[in-house]
Amino acid sequence: MDMNAQPTASKPRFYRRAKKLVAIFKQFGFSGLISGIRNFFLHSENRRVEHAYGLDIQSTADLKDLTVVGDNESDGFFYGATAITAIRLMLDQLDGEIEGATFVDYGAGKGAALLAAVHYPFSEVIGVEFARELHEIAEENIKRYDAPEQLCGRAFSVCADAAEFEVPSNDCVIYFGNPFGEELMRRVLSNIEASHRQHKQKIFVLFYQFLREGDETSADTGGLLDAAEFLKKRSIQPTGPFRAFMTEHINLRAYETRTD
Repeated sequence: MDMNAQPTASKPRFYRRAKKLVAIFKQFGFSGLISGIRNFFLHSENRRVEHAYGLDIQSTADLKDLTVVGDNESDGFFYGATAITAIRLMLDQLDGEIEGATFVDYGAGKGAALLAAVHYPFSEVIGVEFARELHEIAEENIKRYDAPEQLCGRAFSVCADAAEFEVPSNDCVIYFGNPFGEELMRRVLSNIEASHRQHKQKIFVLFYQFLREGDETSADTGGLLDAAEFLKKRSIQPTGPFRAFMTEHINLRAYETRTD
């Protein structure tokens, strides 16, 4: 993929976006169209960062076109970027509790969440991605992203099967952007719980899912987090009416490990 490609003219880009919204309306109806408009505004920061630093974040990818490591390709979904704005919303609400922790993004794709996380005081930021091409793009994006006011100086992507990744033994913030189905989610949660029981580290779990009726990725894997006995739920409150409007179509959840 050409990382040096220049953005196309605004008029063709506008027509492409309009055509996409029409397609969403035909497939999902009026409610789907509203969700699409919300999603457009929610990803505005992604597009700004992508343009400002010459990155590749927003373009989607289908797993059938990628080289996958491990045995869990059937449990993965297509790649669509996490909204940086949504990640910031969740991390802001952990302010004062995450300094020195490790941020881990399971199913990191091209690294959008990693670029958001480096602006928080983590000891390191790690992306776990089983599609080799996405992992390589994430590494290139991290290298190119030299925005000021980064508080974490160590960020990288690991090309690995999520079920085989070893959970860090120190305090963690673990992020899931709805990356895979229930079977793999159960295995990863089991690994997280086992690590917590062994190391007694504090773990926060964040979950992000775009909600749209008929979407193949709409299975509520986040419900497995509700059922995890070693976790307790935290509230997430969008600040301001515009953020509330933008995130109304998104399933945002936050959890932390129990101390009892």
